[in-house]
Amino acid sequence: MMDTKILLLTTLLLGATIFSAAETSGPPNKYESFKGEFTEYQRYVQQEVLRRHNHYRELHGVAHLTEKDELDRYAQAWAEHLAQIEDYAETGNSKYGENIYISDGNETENGSSAVDEWYSEKDQFDFDHGEFNELTSRFTQMVWKSSHDIGTGVAKAKVGTTYIVCFYDPAGNIPGTFRENVLKHAVVGCSQKISV
Repeated sequence: MMDTKILLLTTLLLGATIFSAAETSGPPNKYESFKGEFTEYQRYVQQEVLRRHNHYRELHGVAHLTEKDELDRYAQAWAEHLAQIEDYAETGNSKYGENIYISDGNETENGSSAVDEWYSEKDQFDFDHGEFNELTSRFTQMVWKSSHDIGTGVAKAKVGTTYIVCFYDPAGNIPGTFRENVLKHAVVGCSQKISV
C-alpha cells in the first residue's frame, strides 16, 4: 500500500514537472513580458510608432495614446517570438488590442511604414455603417477613441524580416461601438501623408 502511494506521488510530481516545462517552452502567453533592457533602436521605433499614431489620431479628433512600459514589454516578447518562429501569429489575448506588421528586411524599419500601412486601410472603412471589417481592423484599432495606452515591440528574424507588434489598452474593435470610437477626419484637407 505504501509503495503504491509513493509511486502515485512520484508519478504526479513527474507529470507536474513535465507539464510545467512544456508550459514555459512555448510562445509567450498573454501575461509574459520582455525582461531585458530595450536597445536604443527599439526605443527609437517605439517613439516613432507612438508619434505616428498620435498624428493620425489627431486627424480623427481623438486623444493621444500614452506609451506604457508594461505594454512595451508584452509587445516586445511577442515580436521576439514571431521573429524566432519567422511567422505571423496573433496572441489570441482579448485583453489588449493588437496590430502586427512584417517588413521584408530590405531596409531598416523605423516604425513609420507600419503605422502608415495600417492607416491606409481607412479608405476601405465604411464610416456610415461603422461595423467591424477584417480588412480595416488595424486602422480602426489605431484610431479607436476608447484606447488610451500603447506598447510597441520590434524584433528582427535571422533572415532579416522585421516584426513590429503594437498592443492597445483598452482593446478596440468592440462590436456595436464603432460609430462612437472610429470618427471621420476632424480636420478638412489633412489626409495626405506627413513627411518623416
